[in-house]
Amino acid sequence: MQRHLADSRRCEPRADRPSRARGFTLLELIATVAVVAVVSAAAAAGVRALTGAVTLESARVRLALAMMGAARSAYARQEPVEVIVEPGADHVTVRTVGREPATIALPAGARIESAPVARRVRFHASGLADNATIVIAAGSTRTATVVVNQRATVR
Repeated sequence: MQRHLADSRRCEPRADRPSRARGFTLLELIATVAVVAVVSAAAAAGVRALTGAVTLESARVRLALAMMGAARSAYARQEPVEVIVEPGADHVTVRTVGREPATIALPAGARIESAPVARRVRFHASGLADNATIVIAAGSTRTATVVVNQRATVR
């Protein structure tokens, strides 16, 4: 019995020593903040890359639709339609004889990287068109192309 009492006294906190507070140390907190910062930076880079890809695809689709619309308009109205394409521009201009030109803007961050030498793609009333390859850029390295062949097929 005396041994049992002696053991129980050892388990009790000593009155002369303050109990240790529980929580995080400064080192643990700094390490956690560093890990969160690294993971956040990696996620931000991925989001930026994804945004650039979406912008580029949106610009490619918008330009292809403008070309297809010009081809259909030329054939339906039996009048030539021109799509003016300037390198470095963030838009294209659709021009029909006797009508006000229409400007079609590309998404923010996208621009025309290269265009045909004539700086235009002409769609004829007969359903034919000038051959053209237009390169669109978004960011510093991403590019996409829109190709128009002489049968006015846009891809």
